[in-house]
Amino acid sequence: MQHFSISYTDGADITCCLLNDRPSRNPDQSPRPGVVLVPGGGYHCVVDHEQECIAVQFLAKGYHVFILNYTVNEDGSRPLHSLPLEQLARAMAFIRGHAREWHLDPGRLALAGFSAGGHLAGSLAVHWHREWLKERTALSPERIRPDALILAYPVTTTGPFAHRGSIDHLLGSDATEEELHLYSLEEQVTTHVPPVFLWHTQEDEFVPVMGSLLFAQACIRENVPLELHIYPENRHGLSLAIKETAWEDPASVDPHIAGWFSLCTEWLELIWK
Repeated sequence: MQHFSISYTDGADITCCLLNDRPSRNPDQSPRPGVVLVPGGGYHCVVDHEQECIAVQFLAKGYHVFILNYTVNEDGSRPLHSLPLEQLARAMAFIRGHAREWHLDPGRLALAGFSAGGHLAGSLAVHWHREWLKERTALSPERIRPDALILAYPVTTTGPFAHRGSIDHLLGSDATEEELHLYSLEEQVTTHVPPVFLWHTQEDEFVPVMGSLLFAQACIRENVPLELHIYPENRHGLSLAIKETAWEDPASVDPHIAGWFSLCTEWLELIWK
């Protein structure tokens, strides 16, 4: 495996994890699918338990993996606005630009976002085709589009069920109604959103599950293919729900919830077959 980091734009970098192909591993030498991981952290940090351990699991399933380290608002003093979204868009274009070199299928590039990283991934999924994003990045929509969207306990809404800390770090506590509408993902879903795999826990103490339900409802309304899993128990931020990604709370190791990863990779195989 090749493992390296690249700074591709101001304030952001990508950790690339590329499988080395051999005939025994990839008999027909077809380009591999890829997954871009977008860790959470409330837009004030980028947490580590939603990075390498998840990357290893996707690598074992035959995916190239790319981990985005994006700009955050550490002390809450400088709202980010569209900067992380522009960085993610440039990351997608940068990765696709190296598709031939990295033996990557540019038509099978998924986004997987966790918590506030889910909001960032979801923002690209709902806005990749918008003219305003093309103007800000100088990138064509075809280069930045996600081909699938994986959301784990995501921040989705800026409304009553918002995770207020994430939204304030992104937009500021004095965000305009226009900004709040633009970044409330359930308000922006169209048929341009790629197929979605979404999971959340009903007991999530930080990011209300209702936000995910609002986003899911919007996907259903627009006929966006959706697989939704609501687990009745457990906390926020479980990642893989195994001991390698656990918090100090023993309950964050949950074999039932850990099954989300197998369900997700089965889903990817189905939508891309």
